[in-house]
Amino acid sequence: MCMSKKNGNHTTVLCTSNQAIISVAKSLLDEAGINYIITGDGESNEHNIDNDETNGNGEVELKVEFTKSMKARQVIADLVELDFDEQQM
Repeated sequence: MCMSKKNGNHTTVLCTSNQAIISVAKSLLDEAGINYIITGDGESNEHNIDNDETNGNGEVELKVEFTKSMKARQVIADLVELDFDEQQM
C-alpha cells in the first residue's frame, strides 16, 4: 500500500494498481489544470506521457506539486474512495 509522501516539490496524492482509476484521475486533473507526474519502478513521466510501469507491487503513484496537493485531493476524492472500496472486496 502506498502512503502519501513528499518527494522534492511533489507529493503523492493517489497510489493504485487500477489503470481505470489512474486514467480517470489523469483526466480530472487535466480538466482542473493541475500538472502531475506518474511514477512506478523508479521511472517518472510528465503528465502527457502514458506510463504503465508500476512501483514493484503493482501500484502506480500519481504525484502533484506540493502547493497543488489539497486541490488535487479534492478533485480526485471520489476516486480514492472508489478505489479503497474496490480493494476491500
